[in-house]
Amino acid sequence: MTNILRCPQDGFTLPELLVVVAFLSILMGVAVPSFGNMVQRNRDAAIVNQLLSDIRLARTEAIKRRVNVQVVAAAGGWNDGWIVEEAVSGDDIRIAEALTNATLSTVEVTNLAFDNKGATNQTNNYALTYKPEDCAGERQATINISIFGRVGTAWGNCT
Repeated sequence: MTNILRCPQDGFTLPELLVVVAFLSILMGVAVPSFGNMVQRNRDAAIVNQLLSDIRLARTEAIKRRVNVQVVAAAGGWNDGWIVEEAVSGDDIRIAEALTNATLSTVEVTNLAFDNKGATNQTNNYALTYKPEDCAGERQATINISIFGRVGTAWGNCT
């Protein structure tokens, strides 16, 4: 009898590879829809945060410059964008682009002005509501603005 030395062979067997592929397929089937929802929620949050940032910028600039600064809806309304500008001179501080696939609504308020103390020109607190076109779940945001100029946001279910 001859003694044949066998070299160990590295690698995976076919059943091992099939188990891994099946596991990865199940994992991807669960993860991909969740990832899509996460991307959409992040897109919504970015739009709301941009508006919050612009409102806070207007308030800060009004205090810093000691003049009235306002956030004004574009000619077509809030959905067409908004402008942060000095109220008297009309100098633009920041211009926001139009919203796509979403609506921003308010009750007949087309501008929000802050005086040199940071208070608004409104006699009541009011809110702007952001709602994506394909709204489902907790993707609607309400941006609350107090007469003292404080700004906050609350996320809720689509209505």
